[in-house]
Amino acid sequence: MSKTEQHYITLRSQFPMANEGENIPVTMDELQGILDCTRRNAQLVLTRLVEQKLIEWHPGRGRGHASTIVFLHPLHQFVIEKAKLLVLEEQLDEAWKLIHSQEIPLIRYKFMEWLYGHLGFLQDNQKKDILRLPFYRPILDLDPTYVNRRTEAHLVAQLFNTLVFFDKKTMTVGPQLAHFWESNEDQTKWRFYLRKGVRFHHGKRLDAEDVVFTFQRLLDHSPHDHLKSCIKKILAVSP
Repeated sequence: MSKTEQHYITLRSQFPMANEGENIPVTMDELQGILDCTRRNAQLVLTRLVEQKLIEWHPGRGRGHASTIVFLHPLHQFVIEKAKLLVLEEQLDEAWKLIHSQEIPLIRYKFMEWLYGHLGFLQDNQKKDILRLPFYRPILDLDPTYVNRRTEAHLVAQLFNTLVFFDKKTMTVGPQLAHFWESNEDQTKWRFYLRKGVRFHHGKRLDAEDVVFTFQRLLDHSPHDHLKSCIKKILAVSP
């Protein structure tokens, strides 16, 4: 959002009861106080606001004649539209700051109504599936080999499947990519049987070589030694 647009919101907020198109008497001293700037800078701000068709400004001519300002946009609509643009530019924090800077319930309600429709699962014009969700900081990495933080680990768990999964409620191990598994007597060798027909997002079928590749990356590159300390070797017996 530009400085000029911020100045419009600052000025418009000071006259909440004024209607759009109404001539509002105001002095340059008042504007200097509202904008917290010098008289010269206040005049420059007014010039930019007029140029961008945000206000009309009618300077008073002669002693005793007050200047008038005319606001051309409703405050709540202006703030909501600017907040929407910030969200579309992935500046969610700035959008929230802008919305919370105005103590008008209608602004918050209308923005939240739009935001809930913008987030979540939807399809774009090219029929692509899109999932939008707010996140309060940059996502560092979604590569399971390197994931470290709990928040990224949670997202990884939603995106990727494991061979098996551990159910904390029942304290049992269940099938996922592997539908069956067995081991030798001393449980030092394990064989997993993969579900057939599992596809990656690009359509390629999962096979044993993909599993070997994934585990080998863990053994070679993962910074988490506890993940790989118990694995000596992994082999693909058949696809």
